[in-house]
Amino acid sequence: MEAKPLAANSVYEDFDPPSEWAREQEDDTLILELPGFKKEQLRVQVALNRSLKISSERSLGNNKWRRFQKELPVPSNVDPNSITAKFEGGMLYIKHPKVITALAGLARPEQAKAPSPE
Repeated sequence: MEAKPLAANSVYEDFDPPSEWAREQEDDTLILELPGFKKEQLRVQVALNRSLKISSERSLGNNKWRRFQKELPVPSNVDPNSITAKFEGGMLYIKHPKVITALAGLARPEQAKAPSPE
């Protein structure tokens, strides 16, 4: 992240970046639109309380700064240690891999075949 401004008259512009979820069977990805930001200005972390914290600030010049902060709960079906982030083309992709349970590979009861008579 860039160095924080030292001037007492700095003006901050808070904003809520546009975001959406891309949901798939094996993982969900949170996508944030962050035009004008650089990878070095972004901070993505998973806290011990299973919350995802995303924040950033960047200088707009003349003691003006743009910043945002988001905090989201990590769903119970996601391994918080497997969350990854990638930033490219002004877009931040935060992938939430889903935990695969032992039941996931089993057939549904309506799909199970009845035993053949002997």
